[in-house]
Order: sequence, then C-alpha cells, then structure tokens
Amino acid sequence: MQRKEKQQSTWKYKKATVMKGSKDKEQIQAQRTRVKDQRTMSQSPGSDLCSDTKDLWNEPRRVTGLDQVNVCSAFASGVISAAFGDDGSLWVWGKSKRGQLGLGEQVMEAVVPSRVEALAGEKITKVALGWGHALALTEDGKLFGCGYFADGTLGSIKESLETSPLESTSNSQELSSSSLEAAEKLVLEGMAKENNMPIVWEPSLVRELQCIIVVDIACGLDHSLILCVSGDGKLLSCGSNVYGQLGREKQDVGLFPVDISFRPMSIAAGLGHSLAICQVPSSDIM
Repeated sequence: MQRKEKQQSTWKYKKATVMKGSKDKEQIQAQRTRVKDQRTMSQSPGSDLCSDTKDLWNEPRRVTGLDQVNVCSAFASGVISAAFGDDGSLWVWGKSKRGQLGLGEQVMEAVVPSRVEALAGEKITKVALGWGHALALTEDGKLFGCGYFADGTLGSIKESLETSPLESTSNSQELSSSSLEAAEKLVLEGMAKENNMPIVWEPSLVRELQCIIVVDIACGLDHSLILCVSGDGKLLSCGSNVYGQLGREKQDVGLFPVDISFRPMSIAAGLGHSLAICQVPSSDIM
C-alpha cells in the first residue's frame, strides 16, 4: 500500500514538473513574441540606417516617406541613404555629424527621407557618397557638394582649403614603405584627433567647375573623382591621398587632373583606391 502511494506521489511530481516546464516554455515564447513586436514597432521602414538599435531586418521592406516619389535611383554610404525621383528631387535619410545629409546647419539626422531643399531648383541625376562628404550631379552637368571638406574632398567649395590629420602630403613617403596596418593605424589616429571639423551643411557649387560640364562622379572614403567633358575626357581628383588613390604626382591639396594616358569613360572609387574604365586604341587590345 505504501509502495503504491509512493509511486502515485512520484507520478504527480513528475506530472507537475512537466506541466511547469510547459508553462515556462509558453511564458518564454510569449516574452519573445512581445520583444519581437516591440522591436517591429520601434523601427519604421524609413529609419533603418538611423536607429540606435542593433536589430537587423531579415526581409526587405518598402522605405516609408517616398510614397509620392517615383524613385529613379538610390545610393548608400556607411551612415546615410539617398534617392532621387524622376522630377530630379533629392531625398536623404540617415545620421551624419559631418553634414553629409545637406539638410542645413547642424542637421545631423533624418529618421525618414527628407527632401534637400537647397537643390529644389535642380534636377539631380547622380549622387556619390563618401565617409563624410557627398556630391550631387545635375542634368545639365553642374556639381554640388556638401559635408566635410578638409583636404579639398569637395574641391574649392570654400575660399580656403584646410588639411586634416588624415592628409597625406607629409606622410606619403613613410607610408610607401610601411605596412597596410601602419597606414590604417595612422588614419584611425587622425580620425580621433579631428576637432572643429570644416563642414558645408548645405549643397554648394564646386567653384572651379562652374564653367565645366561634369558627366560622372565617384566618392571614396575621403577622396573624390570627377569626370568632365573635354576633348580628352579630363579626369580630376581631390581629397586624401594616403594610399595614392588620387592617381597623380601633384600632391597639392585641391582639384587637379589625374595622370592617365587613356580617355576615361566611367569611374568608381573605394576606401583607398580608384577605378576608371577607359577607351583604348584597338592596337592595345590583346
């Protein structure tokens, strides 16, 4: 009799334990669902690059705030996104303390796409985004820039050009014989020392190109490439030259021609390198 009661007691304990375990699982699942719902509510499809959370989207979602815009093309940097419509309007969103948004003095964040009013009278056809600067090309070949302009990353957009701790003119020989790790360390140290950054908060015309038609643009981390209309398709470069990405012997700060013997047709820029698709004589093609 005692053995039977002991078995029943053991069975009840096991049953209670199983039921409690099931209840715990239900509570955990319910808690996960609540957290997921809260995350979904905290993020709007237009603010994925602006949110302070580290959550990632697993499925593509439509960006809100562009419902009335017929988007023709979109661009992205590490911190902001941009898109322009078929009417030439430029829209930006994200977070940048370097004026890359181009939305006005001290505007460092746009949670949803916001129109760049400074370019309201222009028809934008291409945008290029760097680490802290941005270029915008118009249908008629005008070039506008905004953001961080030390080292002449935006050409002569201001009367005076400043050099930053990242400029390469005094370090090019040292870097040519050093390792990649040493070069990257120098860049990081320079970034940490930057204070009172020279910033253009709204898009402004690049002054030395006001009488020149621009056909293509590209931005690297801290440099820019600009392809202009001329007899030989002049390619210009400006900004940091830490890795030799400007492609020219002339080390002066500012916008100067790239040393290239072929006619460039299209350009691209990376963190510390540049590319150009060129037209070459048929005799040079293997």
